[in-house]
Amino acid sequence: EIRRTFGDRRCRAQRLLAFRTLFATLDMPSEEFYPPPGMGWLNRVVMPALLRPSRRLESLIDQLEALVLRSSLRHTAKTFACIHIRRGDFFEDCAKYEAEMRTPAARGWVVSHYRKGWSCVQTEAELALNLVALRQRTPPDLPIYAAVEDATVLRLGALRSFALLSLSDSNLSAAIRAMALPMPPQLVAPLVDQLLCSRAKHLLLNAF
Repeated sequence: EIRRTFGDRRCRAQRLLAFRTLFATLDMPSEEFYPPPGMGWLNRVVMPALLRPSRRLESLIDQLEALVLRSSLRHTAKTFACIHIRRGDFFEDCAKYEAEMRTPAARGWVVSHYRKGWSCVQTEAELALNLVALRQRTPPDLPIYAAVEDATVLRLGALRSFALLSLSDSNLSAAIRAMALPMPPQLVAPLVDQLLCSRAKHLLLNAF
């Protein structure tokens, strides 16, 4: 499966660790339960080392951020917003949360989320309501970037009027192709989404 996803030639030359799913991974009551040397060490030392982007990737994010800012109506935006619209694997994982909620062994945070009325997969109408709330407290020409696996959802009736940008935008996709990053295409989109959204002033994320 790994070779089918990333290509046999690439996998032969690389040390590769892959997970089919990370559902409920390291779901611990508190940091004290994390194995030595601890969660603090993981966050302060390991993750910054593993997740530091290369100069080439950083340069690409600079270009994409500039393109997003120039997409505003007056081409004068200084900041932008990012909304994370999960589909794909979330349909499968959210079904697991819903099934868990119906059992006596449901974890506390899962029960809490559902009792608060939070949804794991948002309908287009729910997404639109959140975007309206965002528009009400931000400049009217603020660009909104959508991190989404399938950009067709952005063209649905409820979301079309918000003119959301994504990696499917012709200017953004052209910049990515021109950079020709030395990595499988399947990895480019999530990396770019995360790095680009880390620069947004406003974030709409999924609590699940």
